[in-house]
Amino acid sequence: MLLMCIFVFTIGCLQCSLAKSALSFAIGRFLSGFAGGLNTLGTIILSDLIPLRKRGVFQGVANIFYAIGSAVGGACGGLIAEKFGWRAAFWIQCPIGIFCFLLIWYNLHLPQLEHQVV
Repeated sequence: MLLMCIFVFTIGCLQCSLAKSALSFAIGRFLSGFAGGLNTLGTIILSDLIPLRKRGVFQGVANIFYAIGSAVGGACGGLIAEKFGWRAAFWIQCPIGIFCFLLIWYNLHLPQLEHQVV
């Protein structure tokens, strides 16, 4: 699900950067927003991988980065849009999304669940 959300978000950013009309841009923003479960899925995966005693520290660090991104993201996007155009604010997210997708694809190894017959 996390990989799917990153994929849909990246496709939405690509759609926004290539938009030729308001409808096309709205579709791209819909796709980007539709993948809004990234933070939730990250927290769920973190809780599956990190032992309970260390989970608070890891979730605290993750929340710090989320807060920094929320606080600084709009200003950075505005600066990028002002200097390079509004499309660049969406273009720059595409390679980041691809990098994150590949990073998770190759490095995230969730433990296998044992199936019990009841």
